[in-house]
Order: sequence, then structure tokens, then C-alpha cells
Amino acid sequence: MQGLESITACCNAHSCPILPAELLSKHTTFRIGGACQAMVQIANREGLQAILQCCQEQHLPWVVLGNGSNILAADEGYHGIVLQLGRAFSNVRQLDETTLFCEAGATLSAVGKIALEACLTGMECLAGIPGTIGGAVYMNAGAYGGEMKDVLVSVTYLTREGEIVTEDAANLDLSYRHSIFEENGGCILSAT
Repeated sequence: MQGLESITACCNAHSCPILPAELLSKHTTFRIGGACQAMVQIANREGLQAILQCCQEQHLPWVVLGNGSNILAADEGYHGIVLQLGRAFSNVRQLDETTLFCEAGATLSAVGKIALEACLTGMECLAGIPGTIGGAVYMNAGAYGGEMKDVLVSVTYLTREGEIVTEDAANLDLSYRHSIFEENGGCILSAT
């Protein structure tokens, strides 16, 4: 497949491992799902931008996969490229007395631990959810009467056109299990 050859070359140029015909069942907490065309383990922002541009040029569909929780992948797999944001996008740091910066691949448990160590409150409702910050923002995750929208300040994301944008939480159309990303797509990079 010519499209996959171009993606592979782009991945190699940006040190992003590519796994052709990778079973999604290996990457979902329910352990279900057939093979995708290829899974790319994103190593950096530049690689992500280049690979998304290549997917557009090759007319290849793509989807972002975080920790694979809350995902029901079809037995037929996914005919497209799965982009996995993981350790390379898992940085969490305290910005000031009340604010954390969290990359999209950071797990909610890691963020909760850092918040606890900093004596910050507000994310207790997310304790025990086995997802990542990116996924939690995307679906406005929550439980026990709280949601991401209650603690979210802003989100930085990559648009489908490849532009990096930072948007205030008030402009993300956050409601019950919904955000603007469900309609507009893009790839969440970080949140405060």
C-alpha cells in the first residue's frame, strides 16, 4: 500500500515506531478489537504534526488512542492509522499554587497523585478512572458528581489542519460526556 509506505517513511524520519497490522485488542482494557492498518507510537509534537499531514496527503483516516480504556474496538479492526500518545506525552508539572500542566498521555492516576502531593483538590471524582488526560478532556470524563469541566482551565490541541491552538475551557462546549472535539476532531496535546 502506497499510503502506508509514505507513513512508514515519515515515522522513520521522526523516530516514531510504527506497527503495521497491529491488533487493537493489545491496546484496549477490554482486550477486544481486530487489526488496524498501522499503529504509530508518537514520540514528539513534530512527528505528530508530520504524520497527520502525511495521513491527509494520503487520504488515510486516523484516530488517537490513549490508554485504551472506555474503548470498544471492532473485531473487524480499523482501516486507518491509530496514533498512540503515551510516555512521550505524559509530563505533569505544577504551574502555580492551584494549577497543573498535564500532557494528553498522562494517566488520571498520575495526575491525581501529583495533585494530592501538592494538596490540590477538585479531581477526586476522577480517581479510579483508568484513562488519560486527553481522553478525559475529549469526553468530559467524570464520576461521583464531578466532571473534567469543573477543573479544566485550558486545552492545547492540534487541529485537523495541523495548527496548534490553545483554547479556554469555556469555549470547548463541555457537557455530559461531550466536548467540541467530538465534532471538530483534532488531537489534544495538553491541558491545564
